[in-house]
Amino acid sequence: MADIFLSYARADQPRIERLAAALQEAGFTLWWDSHLRSGAEFADDIEAALNEAGRVIVAWSAHAVKSRWVRDEASEAAEQNKLVSLSLDGTAPPMGFRQFHATDMTNWNGGPLPAALLDALGGGVITKPAPRSAAKPKKPLVLAGAAIALVLAGGAYVATQGLPGSEAAVQEPVSLAVLPLTSSDEELAAKGSGLSSALSNGLASASGMTMIASTSTAAAAARNLSAREIGVELGATHLLEGQILPVGDDEVQVILSLVDTGTGRQIWSDRIDGDRRITPRLTRELVSAAGLAMKARLGTGTAQRLAGSDISSEAYEAYLSALEKISLRFNDDDRIDAYRLLRRVTELAPDFAPGHAALAYIIANSSRSMLGEEDTVRRQYHLAIERALSLDPGNVEARAAQAIGAYPWDGDIEAAMELSTALIKDHPDDPLAQEAMARSLDNVGRHSEAHDYYERALAADPLSEQKRVNMYKNYFKFGTFDGLERLLARCADCATTPEWLLFGFIALDGDIDDFERLWPDLVKRLEGGSLPQEQIDVLDAYLPAYIKGSPAPVPQLWLDAANPFTVIAAYRTVGEDEALRQLKRLLERDWPAVGEDFLTDKRGRLSPRLRATPTYHALFEGFYQQQLVDYRRKHGVMAGLPLDPDEVAAEERRLAKLDR
Repeated sequence: MADIFLSYARADQPRIERLAAALQEAGFTLWWDSHLRSGAEFADDIEAALNEAGRVIVAWSAHAVKSRWVRDEASEAAEQNKLVSLSLDGTAPPMGFRQFHATDMTNWNGGPLPAALLDALGGGVITKPAPRSAAKPKKPLVLAGAAIALVLAGGAYVATQGLPGSEAAVQEPVSLAVLPLTSSDEELAAKGSGLSSALSNGLASASGMTMIASTSTAAAAARNLSAREIGVELGATHLLEGQILPVGDDEVQVILSLVDTGTGRQIWSDRIDGDRRITPRLTRELVSAAGLAMKARLGTGTAQRLAGSDISSEAYEAYLSALEKISLRFNDDDRIDAYRLLRRVTELAPDFAPGHAALAYIIANSSRSMLGEEDTVRRQYHLAIERALSLDPGNVEARAAQAIGAYPWDGDIEAAMELSTALIKDHPDDPLAQEAMARSLDNVGRHSEAHDYYERALAADPLSEQKRVNMYKNYFKFGTFDGLERLLARCADCATTPEWLLFGFIALDGDIDDFERLWPDLVKRLEGGSLPQEQIDVLDAYLPAYIKGSPAPVPQLWLDAANPFTVIAAYRTVGEDEALRQLKRLLERDWPAVGEDFLTDKRGRLSPRLRATPTYHALFEGFYQQQLVDYRRKHGVMAGLPLDPDEVAAEERRLAKLDR
């Protein structure tokens, strides 16, 4: 049982060796071993060592802040109240760890340890913490950071830099009391207190906010005090209250309201439908809705509150409503509504930089056919960026929109990389900059690097389903099935988790043993969900052959669909000729962005010989697709690219080496 668990990035190992020697010279026992970072099969050993150590030193550096392993270990150490931070090169700890003082070791090259570090370690004497309660379930260490992050409130960033007619945005203290949810239905009323506690727990870690204890809140509510009276008695600036309404036999509607205790005024309300059983999915949706509303209206989470704006109340309310919809932009209707609201905002408040920035951002994140006539929307996009940056040259949201939209709207993949790189350099901890960088890296085929940025963006906005979807989609381009299982375990109760696991068998390297191990439980979770029973039955019969690449006819249900998976399925279980026939059908359907579906070295890849056919080349005709192909080829990213006949042999050798 070591005194100290040492967490670091492998690139820093030379300095860590000197640090380890100095710690041992000072009389501490250590647990550190860089080879354990070679794979997640060592996660149990790492977790056990961390749990048993008296202190956890996290050595932050430019490399460490990008390491998922280091961030996960730091999260677990913080949760156990034994984190000791230091900085090897002056790099500040990432967001979420800056409340812990980090000893600056920039100029330390060996010898006696700095007094500040020894003080943080207890002056050389470390008392082991009491063992965790056996009743507390043990979670994999690699998931710890995300598990903590899931309780943060999510939403869209509100840019305030240089806002005309405003003072600098000042975060006002927010303290929230979540009242027990009420219901006229006796059974549902009994669930109200538990649901309010779940809401409190879900919102508890949002930055810029403190929570009032549930026991105090329940006691005040039982006395039928007014909102103002509760605010005075508990010191709460805001209340979250709600009702659970029965709808038929199996469903409910939950009405949530956010109240300013100083004025007694309701400042936000929403209605969420769900299962009468009050499922984890409903709880997540309630936490998400409340978190997004508080982020937009109160500045909790990672956003800042707009201060001193002189725009009209109509324009500002439309802006706030649009922000909530932007945060849910995976829904096309929300995206279109947000676009229309922001068009109205820019008309009512032409000098309001955040309105123009948000309009550019929603356009950048929409397909070219979704919001109206393409050329018209493209002009709106460029005008919005130009106006936002003229009013506020440092506006992060406008710069992010410019970087994200450079490729899909202008076909300039080089500009997208340059803009994203400049933005992340200026704002390395901003979720919008991280998202822009992730998207650009994904476009050019640097998927593993992109994943780190997707992870960081999600950690800052963990209730955003769109950010979660972006991360999952990215992972399928480079990850493993084992890694996918760990990734999905972070959000085991998410509604789409079974579908993503199913897709893992299709796209990644899960073998037949994985299928037999997981399929029975997966079927139970898929039944009654978004996948029809007929599809489940077809998968049950066909997937084993697909996974093994054994001969089997492609199910007619999928042949009728004629989508990219039809081509891949035909290639794996029938042969190249059938795959080529399905590829021609796909071209006839004009499937959107079809070529990108095959840019992979994973299970969904097609053979180099098939990629050299004119039919495959036809997938990448057109300005945008050709830009992507040319950039990747120029930088040696060959996964799935169309090939010339004389390139086939070299590509076969590359893939054979990759498979070893």
